[in-house]
Amino acid sequence: MKQVSVVIPLYNGAKFIAETIDSVLKQTYPVTEIAFVDDGSTDGTERIVRSLVPNAKYICNDSNSGVCFSRNVGISQTSGDYVALLDQDDIWLPDKIAKQVEAFKIYEEANFVFTNFQYLNNNKLDDKDKFSYAPLNYWSDISEISHNDVCLLRQPSLPQFLEFQPVFPSTVMFRREMLSVTGNFDERFGREQSEDLEFLFRCDAFCRIAAVAEPLVHIRKHGQNYSADNLKTTLSQIRILKYALNDGKYRDFNDHMNRQIVVRSISAFNDAFVTGDLDVCQTILKDIPAQWRDPKLRIKAAVTAMPAPFGRWLQAALTAS
Repeated sequence: MKQVSVVIPLYNGAKFIAETIDSVLKQTYPVTEIAFVDDGSTDGTERIVRSLVPNAKYICNDSNSGVCFSRNVGISQTSGDYVALLDQDDIWLPDKIAKQVEAFKIYEEANFVFTNFQYLNNNKLDDKDKFSYAPLNYWSDISEISHNDVCLLRQPSLPQFLEFQPVFPSTVMFRREMLSVTGNFDERFGREQSEDLEFLFRCDAFCRIAAVAEPLVHIRKHGQNYSADNLKTTLSQIRILKYALNDGKYRDFNDHMNRQIVVRSISAFNDAFVTGDLDVCQTILKDIPAQWRDPKLRIKAAVTAMPAPFGRWLQAALTAS
């Protein structure tokens, strides 16, 4: 029986961690070990965890070092054949691990399996699952072969991931041996909202990925989420894309990446304009070529270049209209 290690980074997770732990303990395929890596909690998280799973590995970082560092520490302190990632506020359905283990049996060449999920907005479950939001023909384009509700993705799938990204850390499980090829999480991105995107790019480049279509995870969305701010998340994606563009490993997809930098920059510009962050708008404009600017964006761009009092007055008027 293959052993499964669970890695849970923590930072002031007292509000939701009990429910998260309960979802791990109720897995129909039992996990072998859970490693909690605390990045400086001050809200009693450790007390709750130790009361619920007294024999679990609980590691405290020497200083607040970011989620990538915590994941790497947790991985290094475990030994299971598979590593399953879980954020402190998300919930696994009981068959989540069992169905991923089965996926690895179906596709022995796969090193990385993720599942579908649903968002849990303030304890209300979304009607649609994540995969349902994919563009038309997305899954037929990205899938090489399918068996029941499990598909093996084409390699590489980077163009599709750039268009629509269906992978969330709490849905991911991978073979430990994969890291000898891909490397660990890049700790330079530990404070980025989209830190997992760079890791996904590497996994796609160097190993085979499979997907389980059944939604087996509930991803919480709430005010305390690190990724709750759409503008910050989009700007984080742009920084990751620029890094990947300059990395050299993905040169065959430079056009795709450049396009997505522009697409995301337009989205970020519009979000920043709505909130009145005109200085941020000016910075973002540098990544939007003139030919991509429609009339509305050109007007907004002109407003951001005006003297502050008048520009802010116009911005408020345009936003209210």
